Amino acid sequence: SGEIPVMSLLALACLIEIVGGILIVFGLFTQIVASIAALEMLYAFFMVHVRSGGLNPLANGGEPALLFFAAFLILIAYGAGKYSIDARRKR
Repeated sequence: SGEIPVMSLLALACLIEIVGGILIVFGLFTQIVASIAALEMLYAFFMVHVRSGGLNPLANGGEPALLFFAAFLILIAYGAGKYSIDARRKR
């Protein structure tokens, strides 16, 4: 029917959040990983929260997804910072 199995989406989300989180903590490939994670948060908000409770994030429980989305946008814009592995690689 064209739908992706829920378990495969959960496994993909788990992989993005665990591996991506570790990479962001160490500042390795930060902007790329933050871009992927931001897309995941948008997907989570619209496909899970909006479907279950409308567009209002206070009513549908989607505030964490939007908060993380905003945080990832900041990482995309500014990068990891001067103490990251990415900064050391650029030197």
